Parts: sequence; C-alpha cells; structure tokens
Amino acid sequence: MGDLVNFTTVIVSVLQTILIIVTIFYTRHHFKLERAASYIARFNSEDMIRNRAVVEGWLSAQNSDEVKIKKLTDDTELAIRVYTFINLFQEIGVAYKNKMIHRSSAEGYYSYLIISYWKRIQFLIEWRRRKENRPTLYEDFQFLAEILAKKGDKTFKVKIRATKKNLRKNKFNS
Repeated sequence: MGDLVNFTTVIVSVLQTILIIVTIFYTRHHFKLERAASYIARFNSEDMIRNRAVVEGWLSAQNSDEVKIKKLTDDTELAIRVYTFINLFQEIGVAYKNKMIHRSSAEGYYSYLIISYWKRIQFLIEWRRRKENRPTLYEDFQFLAEILAKKGDKTFKVKIRATKKNLRKNKFNS
C-alpha cells in the first residue's frame, strides 16, 4: 500500500510540474501577444497620429538631409515629436530582440513601417551617432529594420502564394 501511495504521489507531482510549465508557457505567450497589441494601440493613439503627421511633413519636405537636421535642431517641438516617434520603433526593437513580443505579430504589424521609416530616418540617426559619439544609438531599431528587410522577401512571397491559393480555392464560391 505504501508503494502505491508513493507512486501516486510521484505521478501527481509530475503532472503538477507539467501543468505549471504549460501554464508558464501560455502566460508568456499571452504576454507577448498583449505587448504586440499594446504597441499597436500606442501607435494608433491620437498623440502618436499627430506625431506621425508631423514626422511625415518633416520627412516629405523637399529639403536636403542637412536642412531637415537644421530645422529639427531649431524647433524643439518638432524634435520632441520626431524622437518620440523614433523611440517607439526602438522600444519595439528592444522587445523583439529580447523575445518579449510575439515576433510574427510584430513582423506582420510593423514590417513595412519599420523598414520604411528606418530608410527615411537613418540619416538623422547616423548624424546623432556621430555628433554624440554614441555608435549604438537606436541600434535596436536598426537591428529590427535589418531583420525585417531580410525576412521581407520571404514573407511577401508566402503571403502572395497563400492569397493566390485562396483565390483559386474560392474561385467559384462567389
């Protein structure tokens, strides 16, 4: 009888351990999804939409990079809006690098934006890196842009194939 009790206790302990591990895994997974969603909500907040409009206006001006930098250094409000905008991408990069965000969600939501804005804002970041002697400034934004650019072609091709397959599959279902 004692051996049966010991065996049952061991089985129950193993099952509890497995349950704890599974719970931790799913809790972490949920946290990563929640983090991705929170960045989306933040990106689409009223304040960030205003920042995006200001950043777009500043980037779209037909000025040289030097003129854009001069305008930024002369206008504190513009600088705050531009750096607030860039900092969001840096935060997403940190979360991505440290596996604190659901990666496929981040890739799906932000791929185009991060790659596009990195290309358009890189001149400013490189200028600040030189000016402040901080070669790693915004390195996680850069890291994420480079990773997503490498993955971009594959992701795009897979999405196109999936879309074509769905179109063929549903061709006569309309």
